[in-house]
Amino acid sequence: MRIPAAIVPVLLVTGSSLAGPLSPPAGPVTPTYKTLQEVEPRIAIGQGTTPGDATTLFRITVPGSYYLTSSVTAAPDQIGISIDTSDVTVDLNGFTLGSAGGVGSGNHGIGVAGIVDRVEVRNGTISGFRGDGVSAFNTDRTVVTRVLVESCTRTGIEAGDSSLVTDCVVRACGFNGILIRRGIVDRCIIEDVPNHGVSATRESRISNCVIEDAGPAGITTSKGSIIVGNSVTQTPTAIVAGDDCLVTGNVVAEGVSTGIRVNGAGNRVDQNHVSANSRGVWLLGDNNVMVRNTSAASATFPYDVAGANNLFGPIVVFGGTGDLSTLAGGGNPWANMQH
Repeated sequence: MRIPAAIVPVLLVTGSSLAGPLSPPAGPVTPTYKTLQEVEPRIAIGQGTTPGDATTLFRITVPGSYYLTSSVTAAPDQIGISIDTSDVTVDLNGFTLGSAGGVGSGNHGIGVAGIVDRVEVRNGTISGFRGDGVSAFNTDRTVVTRVLVESCTRTGIEAGDSSLVTDCVVRACGFNGILIRRGIVDRCIIEDVPNHGVSATRESRISNCVIEDAGPAGITTSKGSIIVGNSVTQTPTAIVAGDDCLVTGNVVAEGVSTGIRVNGAGNRVDQNHVSANSRGVWLLGDNNVMVRNTSAASATFPYDVAGANNLFGPIVVFGGTGDLSTLAGGGNPWANMQH
């Protein structure tokens, strides 16, 4: 198709008017990208940025986000990383913070001063210290996540009030696995510790943890806590509850002494499965509720109600196979089963 000549200039003028300028603006060319510090404002841990001393390999004294750039080993009896200020995040970045050992008991993997708050430790391994892996029992609002602590001579992880410990593994430490003042311990694995697997001072939630070969107790809490969905095996006493606790949905097996021991009052023990312990569920305290549990192969006392004014569903004893509803009390929705 022919385009009339009179239209061509109009098209050329219109096209040229839509194009941008061909000449760059005056002045020097400046970068438009962001620096690495602007994209990720973090500080590499090292002697130039976090210098230590004879007692600690690295010391953090300024709030900020810090990260390891390689695996490091502290000298004998040195703390790995000391945190002396609030509002600090330490990312182990997949590396190992290790120790050359020593003879003392105070060289922690990460030691937090008791006067600071809001500390987070994540993503790596802490190994071989002659103290705690993470020592922050007096530090409120502590977060420890995705950390493996092994072969430390004291507690694996300690945290203070309003704290969170999640997705961690503690193994072969010399005292407690995880000790928290008040907070949440969730989805952790604890094995081969001679004292408590997880211990909470008060008002905590311990959930979805796997605990094996801990003692004297796998889980212990004194007051107002929820213990839910845990698996505890091969411990002298799997779960110990103080006052006003909810213990529910746990699996307890192959203990030496007691599956679930309730020392105090106002607790509810509901829908747990206890197997192969000398005592299944032991209500030592008063005014507790025990319903819908199963006790299997608990040799001496499948259910031991020793305290006063405790409420419990009927205990239905059965063996072999068959329809539970045909047994006396078997159709009761609150029944505790024994076989």
